[in-house]
Amino acid sequence: MAPAAGQIQYYPERYLKAAQILNAQTFDIARNFSSDLLTISSGMVQQATREFTLTKRPSSVSSLIVKINDQVISADAVNGYIYHSDRNTIEFVGAAAALLPGSELKISYQI
Repeated sequence: MAPAAGQIQYYPERYLKAAQILNAQTFDIARNFSSDLLTISSGMVQQATREFTLTKRPSSVSSLIVKINDQVISADAVNGYIYHSDRNTIEFVGAAAALLPGSELKISYQI
């Protein structure tokens, strides 16, 4: 039920509903949530080590050639890479993400 005009709106409820709809994580800052902070920072580090921003936009997604240690990686949402056009990044998932630590990454494409 929407509040009447001029009525106070308690914004946390709206954010919690949005988080539930999007299956997002929520944390209770009224308790000791140090383990939650470790989870958050671990997720940020993991994302930063498997998603890379391209310097320019490819003219065609089909022109992307992605290699880890000279091994061609397929565009595959389970065990390869995903190109995110909204943020112009390549994200590695599954088996391809496991290859990354200490590897040489090469991404070529037409602009």
